[in-house]
Amino acid sequence: MYMNLTISNRTILFAALISAVYFAMLFFSFPLNLSAVLYGAILEMCTIPLVLLQGFIIFYVIRSAVTQKSRVSVEMIMALIISIAVFVLMFTLK
Repeated sequence: MYMNLTISNRTILFAALISAVYFAMLFFSFPLNLSAVLYGAILEMCTIPLVLLQGFIIFYVIRSAVTQKSRVSVEMIMALIISIAVFVLMFTLK
């Protein structure tokens, strides 16, 4: 049975913005001031799902752009740009 997954454009944009803020804080060494083992474990448990969320956002926006006959909304394009930027920065920043 095929289920049609509908997610609003604002939800996708909100998820992209929240994860972009998280990764911006992570990229610019915000959590490096704290050195607890438990804090590092919690940080890793948040990072892995957010990386997967970025991949899902990219896949979902591209899939909806290909399958929809109408124009893609501005929110979806902004979410795609944010997700691609975060994905590229993950592999280029040291």
